[in-house]
Amino acid sequence: MSENIWPEAEGIQEPFTFNHILAVVLGEIYVIAFASTIKLMLDWMYEKNRVDNLQAMQLKTELQFLKAQIQPHFFLIH
Repeated sequence: MSENIWPEAEGIQEPFTFNHILAVVLGEIYVIAFASTIKLMLDWMYEKNRVDNLQAMQLKTELQFLKAQIQPHFFLIH
């Protein structure tokens, strides 16, 4: 078994150099940013749906309230 486990890499690769740590940290930041974007988008969609449902329910309730205030004798024709 050879010591060169990554033959495509140029030169000798040290695992804990500044460049290696920087590359790993940036890679992790990309993953965290992507996951956070998905989570925030799903939360936003859920909240928008909830607000739309609440607004529809409020309009329906207001309409029922206004209908209850109307006196029914105005609609009866004698």
